[in-house]
Amino acid sequence: LLTDDQRLIPVVIERCIEHLEFRGLNAAGIYRKSPTVENIDALYRAFEQALIKNFLRQLPEPLLTFSLYNEFLKAADMICVSRRISKLHSLVELLPNANLYIFDRLIIHLVRVATLKGNMMTTNGLAVIFAPNLMRSRNSDREFEFRNTSKKTM
Repeated sequence: LLTDDQRLIPVVIERCIEHLEFRGLNAAGIYRKSPTVENIDALYRAFEQALIKNFLRQLPEPLLTFSLYNEFLKAADMICVSRRISKLHSLVELLPNANLYIFDRLIIHLVRVATLKGNMMTTNGLAVIFAPNLMRSRNSDREFEFRNTSKKTM
């Protein structure tokens, strides 16, 4: 994932997030809409947006690791919100350092995306888009994973 021992976040993730935050946070549907041929800037942003999602999707093991998958799903089922949040925090702390750094950076970025009204991306919309790229079971069936997205986004 990393380019050298000093880097905590892969260059591709950091550069894409930096560029999006500098130029693309106000784009309507920043992660949802496909680019138009007429607008090369939109195409450039879309490439970078897809790059982040594809990078996460192509990881041999998801950012929220196989070993914690079932625990994350159990935590999402917890009825008490404060317990659910506490459990999710404790699970995130169990991630390998590289995964934790990337996850933290990605969450900071997605919060910035969600707080800008002009891009029409809500936290729920971002969760639906990113959850399947952040976690999956070892015996992943993409159709099942997609149907299970609502549980992952809690």
